[in-house]
Amino acid sequence: REEKPAGEYLYFTLYKDNRDTMDAVNQISRMLRVKPQVIGYAGTKDRRASTAQRCSLRYTRPRNLINLNGKLRGVVTGDYEWADEPLRLGQLLGNEFVITIKNCQPAGRDQRSKPVAEKLEALRAGVQASLGHMARHGWINYFGNQRFGTHSIGTHEIGKLLLGERYEDAVNALLHYDPDMAAKAEAGEMPQEMHKREEYSRHYACMLHRTGKDSDLANQVVPRRFSAEVCVLRHLNRQGAQSRRDFVGAVIHITRGLRTMYLHAYQSHVWNHAASRRWELHGAKVVKGDLVIVDSTDPAPQTAGGEPAPKDEDDDEPDDVINPAQEDNDDESPLKARPLTEEEAASGKYTIKDVVLPLPGYDVTYPDNDIGAFYADFMGREENGSLDPHRMRRMKREFSLPGRYRKLMNYFLSEPSVDFRPYRDDTEQMHPTDLDLVTAARGEPESKKSRTDGARGDVEMGGEAGSQAADKIAAVVKFQLGSSAYATVTLRELMGEPSDDPGAAGESN
Repeated sequence: REEKPAGEYLYFTLYKDNRDTMDAVNQISRMLRVKPQVIGYAGTKDRRASTAQRCSLRYTRPRNLINLNGKLRGVVTGDYEWADEPLRLGQLLGNEFVITIKNCQPAGRDQRSKPVAEKLEALRAGVQASLGHMARHGWINYFGNQRFGTHSIGTHEIGKLLLGERYEDAVNALLHYDPDMAAKAEAGEMPQEMHKREEYSRHYACMLHRTGKDSDLANQVVPRRFSAEVCVLRHLNRQGAQSRRDFVGAVIHITRGLRTMYLHAYQSHVWNHAASRRWELHGAKVVKGDLVIVDSTDPAPQTAGGEPAPKDEDDDEPDDVINPAQEDNDDESPLKARPLTEEEAASGKYTIKDVVLPLPGYDVTYPDNDIGAFYADFMGREENGSLDPHRMRRMKREFSLPGRYRKLMNYFLSEPSVDFRPYRDDTEQMHPTDLDLVTAARGEPESKKSRTDGARGDVEMGGEAGSQAADKIAAVVKFQLGSSAYATVTLRELMGEPSDDPGAAGESN
């Protein structure tokens, strides 16, 4: 018998595979017939991962969620408890990552032909040294490439168009399609994998609408997981020719979370470029005009326009901006920054750990040096929207950006670790997911492809067993980062790879 609710909100753990948080939440809300907004969570998790996070849902009993398990694609819920308050964006303090990097090779061509045991020793020494250097010195706190989407037109491009009040262009960018994929879908030439089939269907639906072939069919075939496209097509096609030119209305009908994501992606794009430029010009040296977060003894800072910063009662900035952590999203006492004087910069009181850069907005101060001028130059270029960082208010309030601050450098929250494991088959799983652990606790059989106990003995095997000895090496890296810090950026730094993120061009750290 189910116990009586001990609180207004039901907390549960949301486990997902190959789904981003918003997609998983949308699945659950559709099955429960509630609005996605009633499901609370402290931060979003990437699609390309197996993740677990806490969520909250009002006036719902555990059995309602338990009944969904097995019906949801790539999503499982569990670990239910009652609470009096919901979870909200911005409450996340950090994330723990366990990432397997396969087919590792030590640096130097002469190392690659050596036996696996010798490669292991070289890798251990090299990676431990790299992790130690990162732990001491940090790395540039770039926004990762998942911030900018997976379509050919990035989310920051759509944000740029919205901020430029070019709504028709923004809608066309959202409904951009690949003619070849659309033609194949129209001819019934669909791939077998479900996510690829949905991708083809999306391109087909956008083609049907953009070309005027069959807007009603477009509404029917667009997969529901593409919620922005669903909202836009539904609005544009609901009242015939009259609504097909209502591009502002189409954008407004996109959920607020998605609209905000596009705007934040543009801010992140600018921030990444500003961070690259700051590091290129000054490195780890603190210079005059660098911004630091003010403390209670500092005078009240001014906004970019020179007026005291107004409080935006409607601002629900998600956990995009971190380090400083929880205070950064506290609407009652929003963080402010001020530029350092030449004497302060030279005093040694401040280090690169203290330096922040603004995400463009009407409620931020810009660096009082060449980086402040960079914001105006970069955003003012035609390819970046011909925008003015000092004029970020819009007629439509939802497209006005107050801005925030983000630490230039990122650091591990605790000591990172790495474990190397020889293996043979690239499909072998080297570390259990949370769902694997739950399955094992229930006594269910382990997956044939899962091998999570390492295979160091394979290196030493001889005779008949040795003919199948592991000849590849995987690194299982474990580390903790603050909220909104990107594991992909951390891994690129560890592996010494250049960034392919929009906005991180020229990454040299």
